[in-house]
Amino acid sequence: MTALVLGVAALVVGVLALAGVWRGGDGEATAGYAPDAKGRPPVVVLILDEFPTDDLLRPDGEIDARRFPNFARLASISTWFPNAFTVYDSTFKAVPAILDARLPRKNSKPDVRSHQPSVYHLMHRLGYEIHKVESATAVCPPRICKGSRARRPSVLDRLKGSGRPARLHKWIGSIRRRERPGFYLNHSLLPHEPWIYLPSGHPDRPYGEDPIEGINTKASFADTDLSQHNHMRHLLQVGYTDHELGRLLGRLERTRLLKRSLLVVVADHGYASDIGVPSRRFISDSNIDEVGPVPLFIKAPEQMRGRVDESFVRNIDVVPTIGDMLGRSIWWPHDGDSVFSPASEDRDELVITTRDFKREIRIGADELAERRAANRARWARLFGTSAYSERTYGDPWASVYRIGPNKRVLGRRLARLDLGSSISTALHASTYSYQALAVACEPLLGAGSAIVGLTFDASQAWPSYDWMGVAKAGLESANRYLARYLGPKGIRVNLVSAGPLRTIAAKSIPGFERFEQAWVDRSPLGWSLTDQEPAARTCLALLSDWFPSTTGEIVHADGGFHAVGA
Repeated sequence: MTALVLGVAALVVGVLALAGVWRGGDGEATAGYAPDAKGRPPVVVLILDEFPTDDLLRPDGEIDARRFPNFARLASISTWFPNAFTVYDSTFKAVPAILDARLPRKNSKPDVRSHQPSVYHLMHRLGYEIHKVESATAVCPPRICKGSRARRPSVLDRLKGSGRPARLHKWIGSIRRRERPGFYLNHSLLPHEPWIYLPSGHPDRPYGEDPIEGINTKASFADTDLSQHNHMRHLLQVGYTDHELGRLLGRLERTRLLKRSLLVVVADHGYASDIGVPSRRFISDSNIDEVGPVPLFIKAPEQMRGRVDESFVRNIDVVPTIGDMLGRSIWWPHDGDSVFSPASEDRDELVITTRDFKREIRIGADELAERRAANRARWARLFGTSAYSERTYGDPWASVYRIGPNKRVLGRRLARLDLGSSISTALHASTYSYQALAVACEPLLGAGSAIVGLTFDASQAWPSYDWMGVAKAGLESANRYLARYLGPKGIRVNLVSAGPLRTIAAKSIPGFERFEQAWVDRSPLGWSLTDQEPAARTCLALLSDWFPSTTGEIVHADGGFHAVGA
């Protein structure tokens, strides 16, 4: 009798499986292993964060392929939508809107409570094996994504340390040929701040160690120099994002899935560079041209030739497009359209709801194109293009580092340089400022106090250092005079001459790498280009009372390089 019951149950289960549908405990239809799943292509969706499209573009509107070779490569095998835009200016509503193709709603939550069904239900019905990383949402139901959370994770925690690259690399590593087709989705918090990564793939400093405290907060938004510095760091992290995109494309190639795959790369929203504003994320009439446009690339299965589609498509059109390409319509009420539909082709303006849902910001195609072109021209004047940078400095990124009051000084031949007031500015910043700071602080310093500055050995001429070397020589002379005048008051004044370190300042000097390796090879104690601790410890020692009779000195923290010959 038991065997008979089990046999009947197995028969019923078999019929349901052939139908491709199971009934979930909540009464909603959920997918079993679809019979035709094996023939479906892998689907890969990478959602980037806080990424204006024009970061990637030259003044002519084309992708700057020398700075962003992997985005250029992706465009060469996919359909690129340069006029794609977001529907909201905040991750917590923009990403869920991408996942369920519905316009953001007031009071909705970035988790499964407010976003069912979604792309996860679609892919589950089609028999896909789901591998996902949700960095700011929790939209996939636990019954579909086993072990997934029901509430969103802390974004601040996910921005810390090396978590962003680690999660991305683990997800990329999960992409492989499988018995069932894979649906791979990753919302990566790149190129979102904190901006600490470089186009080389390396960080320029540990997480949380900004060169100036609060450098990217509201208090700094009125400071043009700090704002330009932040824009520079943002662009460098876009370069890093391109580096990581290359890792993804490489993985798809090695697993022989690139041609077969349906690949989507999109972003949640952009970011503005306005000066003197309370926020650079909140959408407004003045920044819609930066916050609105986002990258969107869609590679169809078997597509390996690029095309450009200038339609005004939206990031909420991604899921309907996936359904369109897989031959399955979206069955739940939604606001998105396939990017290849007449509705997408006919759209002629960008429309985004404000953060408070009180109104819509609109801009027509012609005005948007004019404003975006002006932005690209302005940024090219500030940061250069890869063509200008390579022609002038021999590297596509070198000109990006050359912002600030002394940018014309760096990398110029001393004998051929006629910079007039720029030389005065360099000497003022690198030499006079030391004396000015010491004089300003003198009333606060008593006997036993110490002043410590940083120099780079100015006793010899270094490749490419030129006028900065002259300024450092002035700094070292100023150090001796300060020691002479402050010594009677018991105030010690010393400099630390560190070896080369890969800092933002160092990256702005073309040819810096020419003596980096020499330092590593010749220093008797060895030298790390990324370890700042030896120089820091030397500064702390000189500031302490362990050198009570040392003043006017230059203490070398360079692994002994200064003491040896070739």
